[in-house]
Amino acid sequence: VPQRAPLIEFVGATGGRQFRALVRHGTGLTVETLRLRPIAPRQVVVRTQAVAPCYTIVRDALATTPAARASVPNHCGFGVVDQIGPDVRRVNVGDRVVVAGTSQCGVCYQCLHGRPDYCQFTFGGDQFPPIADMLDGTPVYAQAGIGGMSELMSVYEEYCVPVFTDVSAGELCLLGDQLASGFAAGQSLLHFEPGSDVVVFGAGPVGLGAVQAGRVT
Repeated sequence: VPQRAPLIEFVGATGGRQFRALVRHGTGLTVETLRLRPIAPRQVVVRTQAVAPCYTIVRDALATTPAARASVPNHCGFGVVDQIGPDVRRVNVGDRVVVAGTSQCGVCYQCLHGRPDYCQFTFGGDQFPPIADMLDGTPVYAQAGIGGMSELMSVYEEYCVPVFTDVSAGELCLLGDQLASGFAAGQSLLHFEPGSDVVVFGAGPVGLGAVQAGRVT
């Protein structure tokens, strides 16, 4: 059974648990001890095991401009489900899950018309309430409703994809955004066809995902 991060304290059934997270606040970027807020009925608490930073967070991570509110960066991650709300149906406590940058609600127009990659629930993070508080009471939000650079992620079940494999957390976390983005570019946007010649410029996580999309076509 995966071990819990050493600084996590179990204070209550829902809220009050202390954990550490990278927090962007003001013109700073620091590791802070936070207190988890109670979760909503469809939210899931995930104990983070690995996270791959998205290239898009570099500007915020440099902390060169004032942040409008305190938030945990990154919009993907991987870990083990530690707690679920009463209305959660997709995952169970103990499941290994990829927390994806794109949700799949299954009920919006896009999901019902075969385009879950355009799920209308995605990036509703600006509408989501804070997930935790700093020790001085400052509310802390999760970027895009996920905030992967944290010992705990408090996310809606629409972002959680359970996986049943012994592949390492370090590899699986790439499926939340980077590798998946490159793969989706070939499969969902460019629609690689058998026999096509494909050129990929750059073989980082995104480029390797595009290579895999060509390989399985």
